[in-house]
Amino acid sequence: MVTPQSEGKSIPPRVGLVVFDLDGTLADTFEDIAQATNHVLKAFGCPTLPTETIKGYVGKGARNLLGQLLGPDKQPYVADATALWLDYYERHPTDHTQLYPGAIELIEWLRAHGVRTAILSNKMNSLTQRISAELGLAARVDFVRGESKQWPRKPDPALLDHLIQHFGVKREEVLIVGDSVSDVELARNAGVAFCGVLTGQATREDLERLGATWVAENLVVLKSACEMFVVPPSGGRT
Repeated sequence: MVTPQSEGKSIPPRVGLVVFDLDGTLADTFEDIAQATNHVLKAFGCPTLPTETIKGYVGKGARNLLGQLLGPDKQPYVADATALWLDYYERHPTDHTQLYPGAIELIEWLRAHGVRTAILSNKMNSLTQRISAELGLAARVDFVRGESKQWPRKPDPALLDHLIQHFGVKREEVLIVGDSVSDVELARNAGVAFCGVLTGQATREDLERLGATWVAENLVVLKSACEMFVVPPSGGRT
């Protein structure tokens, strides 16, 4: 089910723009990320880790991920480790990656009802674009962007603010859908509604504590909620 978590908040009654996270929200990318990470850990003489452990460190970029997992004695080598990680991951970005059930159906329902859609990720932009294309997402959404020098990463709201202006939607008509702390913080920083999904990193308790507007078990449940409660923008797509 989808449940409102913050007193006085709800999914916007009229939605003009839905912005999705990628990892853990639209797609289960964690096994491929873990494979690349363990490749680096082995190369630097560190023990490998289960995917579930690595999953908890995803969301703030490869350099941050490796900086935490390599340990204090290997911090001087984080840049080299990141380059090795990227070399491996760029060759295996979707070996095990799959869309979560309902991802395509939700996006297509939103588009059919005149709602703009976008993907914002803290993954490197070239990888975000490639993975989104290979999974069939890029052709279905209006905008895809990962980490780049042009825009600060989430939870900074600068790029989201740009999208709101670009698509000409009101802030109260924007919904962020994500699975992590950085996603709910992005929504909070931008002053827009947030729906958490429980397919990725954060627990329901994490999302509730940070003030998530709504929490859904998965995208199938979220689509059902949108069909019941969301009023598309008047006038359709422009």
